[in-house]
Amino acid sequence: MSTTFSNQPRIIPTVFATDRDEFTERLTRLLPVSSILHLDIMDGTFVGAKSMPIEEIPLLDQEGHTYEAHLMVQNPDEYLSQLKQKGISMIIFHYESNDDRSSVLHTIDQIKKEGMTPCLAFNPDTPVETSYFFAEHLEHMLFMGIYPGKEHQQFIPEVYAKIKLMRRHDPKIIIHLDGGVNNENLGRLVKAGVTQINSGSYISGAEDPKKAYKELSRIVLENTPP
Repeated sequence: MSTTFSNQPRIIPTVFATDRDEFTERLTRLLPVSSILHLDIMDGTFVGAKSMPIEEIPLLDQEGHTYEAHLMVQNPDEYLSQLKQKGISMIIFHYESNDDRSSVLHTIDQIKKEGMTPCLAFNPDTPVETSYFFAEHLEHMLFMGIYPGKEHQQFIPEVYAKIKLMRRHDPKIIIHLDGGVNNENLGRLVKAGVTQINSGSYISGAEDPKKAYKELSRIVLENTPP
């Protein structure tokens, strides 16, 4: 299984499900669409919504596919070992789950010890200056374009500035963006400096997910600097 996460801008579809049947149905729809898939894991505490228990996630061993897990949970360390066994390559967890530097650094270290890639996520109202400290400890960072836990929210425009400031602070870091992405704001996000763009309902809810993915990928390509 590949564990490569490129710094070339690209779209990554999101899989969110509340039970195994829904997970299987959405995974089946998205496997032909992208070689990297983003799984939303929610505990019902850090965010109001709750995803299916990770015990019910099947072994993710499809050849040629890489999986990242976005932990919208209060205690991310408790999930790491199980997710590694499921076939996850990248763990995305939230600074706000425990906004203490030493605790966040500990979780980053634990993810690395499990042989996975850490990515730290920040909610829209967390100052971008907070993220600067962690840039030297990470290759990946994610900014939420919406408040986590709900689909179909509108993108928060103030996040554009945060992306630009982080890109200026660290030209090499891989910046992920999750939430509120559509064909109207995607070009501006790429120009602002986003590298990995997670798309949920725009792709998974489309009548033809592959067509929706290709449409977004075309916009990414058209707006990627040479």
